[in-house]
Amino acid sequence: MVSVRHFVPVRVALACLCALLLAAPAARANVPGTSTTRLASRSADGRFPNGRSQDGAIAQDRKAASLVAYDSVATNIVAGDTNGVSDVFAIHRAQPYRRNAAHATIWEPGATELISKALDGGPADGPSYLPDVDGDQLHDSHCVAFVSTADNLVPGDTNGQPDAFVRDLRTGTTTRVSVATGGGQADGPTTDVQVDGACDRAAFTASASNLALTAGSGARKPLVTGAPPGGTRQVYVRILGGQPDDKGLAGTTFLASATGRGTPGNGDSYDAQLGELGDGCPKACGTTSGDAAAFTSAATNLSPRDGNAQADVYEHTFRNQGGVRTRTRLVSARRSGQAGNGPSDQPAINDSGEHVAFRTAATDLVGTSGNGVSNIVMADTDTGRLTLVSATPQGPHVGNGASANPSISRNASVLFASAADNLAVVPGADKNCVADVLFWNPVNRHLATESTDSSDLIPGSPNNPNADPCPAARTAPAENPATSYYNNFVAFEHGSPLIDLAVAEADYPGLRRDPVRAAQMAATDPTLHQVYMHLVGP
Repeated sequence: MVSVRHFVPVRVALACLCALLLAAPAARANVPGTSTTRLASRSADGRFPNGRSQDGAIAQDRKAASLVAYDSVATNIVAGDTNGVSDVFAIHRAQPYRRNAAHATIWEPGATELISKALDGGPADGPSYLPDVDGDQLHDSHCVAFVSTADNLVPGDTNGQPDAFVRDLRTGTTTRVSVATGGGQADGPTTDVQVDGACDRAAFTASASNLALTAGSGARKPLVTGAPPGGTRQVYVRILGGQPDDKGLAGTTFLASATGRGTPGNGDSYDAQLGELGDGCPKACGTTSGDAAAFTSAATNLSPRDGNAQADVYEHTFRNQGGVRTRTRLVSARRSGQAGNGPSDQPAINDSGEHVAFRTAATDLVGTSGNGVSNIVMADTDTGRLTLVSATPQGPHVGNGASANPSISRNASVLFASAADNLAVVPGADKNCVADVLFWNPVNRHLATESTDSSDLIPGSPNNPNADPCPAARTAPAENPATSYYNNFVAFEHGSPLIDLAVAEADYPGLRRDPVRAAQMAATDPTLHQVYMHLVGP
């Protein structure tokens, strides 16, 4: 998800390979007779679990996608899940596959493990949710970050607040990351968390008054800020250590939703997103850790050009090479640099921080006035150039339905959910009249539907090209896509029982021949809302 980098001479070959991969985002698989979609959030016996699952996150280890994490209220995914609340799970990809494979292959499910474990290995005593997974071009995935209200995951958790945690699957240890520089507990709740590719840095949102680094020296001095206004949500970064980029910073927690001069945002900031690997050559050769965080903010003092009194998207960079340098920039801005005339949120950042995709209702950013719905825009943070993603390349023809939840890959490909039915024609016309997950290719700017079933068909869309749109019994919408590192895979949520047809046949024999009944089940049975993995392309 970053630009071509040259770390040291022995990595020249790797840099050349990266250049090829950057030039060619994954093409759509669309292999006739090949089942490309699998149920990821499955029960211990490989069938539908007995509760809703959501918030899928994919390991960012190149083309491997070795882990898929998600949260679920189901009790039959692993043995011994008796707490009756949401837990975080990770399903391992079944062998054989190769992390350095030239081409991605069908993702097959393997063993599932409980991530949100208590200290004694038993169930957590509170809900756990919103996972994120590490990994990048240099680092294999081995960590899952998540938020939990449980107080039995780590020793000394007595603050009575939801906190952010990271589980290391290699060591079997869990670390609380939403803590102050001295290790003190947050005095307010944490609401989201992201981890970088090496699992040495984490970004999170918290409503706490005691987490900002308000005094420091040496390498940490540029990270010193004022204390944020009481009662506001703010975005923080925790440096866990272990990478060259962390020299002099290990154990530091600092406020990211602040100006480059250390002034805290005067309003809520949230939607924390963290790059995986940091910028590359020629700007920052040899980086090994994420050094850019994107977030949404209602603050009015983070940029002198933010005068719209609406939520906007920002990026804060904190590169540590020969000393820490910080910068905060307004991302959802017009060519003039002024904030858009409507709210923007839901940022998704690629691993270098060079591209940020986001949702916007502004009509003056990229010429979307007139369609009256939210759109997906991608910003080049070096040049400030904005590109409309939720549009066809000719025109552009903007979507006739709202778009949301972008997820961006290393090479700036974007996956997002959209209720529009006029954007994609691959694998066929979209006639289901519910939201689908679309893939935007930055090379040709074409769009394809990726929330397809295991026969590569759009769920709930009549197969007859002459059929009228909007079936009487509509299926569930596709939601919340998450991309893999090179956009070869996408995880998405869906409530239809007919996404993984093999599982559907095992649980509901003959259901695939009764789409009306399947649509009715999708509308009435929340336990069918699950997380799926789909092969986008090799």
